[in-house]
Amino acid sequence: MGILLGLLTALTWGGADFIARFATHRIGALRSMLYMQLTGFLLLSLLLPTLGGWGHLADGSGWQPWAWGFLAGSFNAVSGLALYRAFEIGKMAVVAPLSASYPALTLLLSWMTG
Repeated sequence: MGILLGLLTALTWGGADFIARFATHRIGALRSMLYMQLTGFLLLSLLLPTLGGWGHLADGSGWQPWAWGFLAGSFNAVSGLALYRAFEIGKMAVVAPLSASYPALTLLLSWMTG
């Protein structure tokens, strides 16, 4: 089952990069990013009630989780826009493998920081 899910993930991840390449050429990186984020927000909003994910939004834990979430969301938006801009102006054969190498960088940073 793990191999099947891994293959499915690789296929959908590559397919998303392939579709993003055409979308950025047709409508631009900013609009592509907007539509991608809007679609993700709507789908996640529909799934959260069934998965029980709304319970921790107002549990009285203070402002720190909201600040970290805002910071993470900001980094995600900037990096996603940079990726889509790279798809728009760069070669797919170069951009896709470079952007897919982030797990190696994450592993290296985790190993370096203990």
